[in-house]
Amino acid sequence: MRVNIIVFGILKDFFSSGVELEINESDTILQVINQLRDFKKESADVLSRCRFAVHENFIDKDYLLKNGETIFIIPPSSGG
Repeated sequence: MRVNIIVFGILKDFFSSGVELEINESDTILQVINQLRDFKKESADVLSRCRFAVHENFIDKDYLLKNGETIFIIPPSSGG
């Protein structure tokens, strides 16, 4: 199975605009996070504080992924 990942903010420093990953049928967001951390170890701190969305809805890390889904990873932000 494959999923597409679109990143925002500081995550673009690690993954450009996005990534396509090969995943197992029973993988969750948590497994995707682990794959991304293995690929770019320096992203681990930011990934641990991100929110994740699929189909325009925020999801938990135990969300079971389906083939072809797009995951949006939104890092924390601040402003004034």
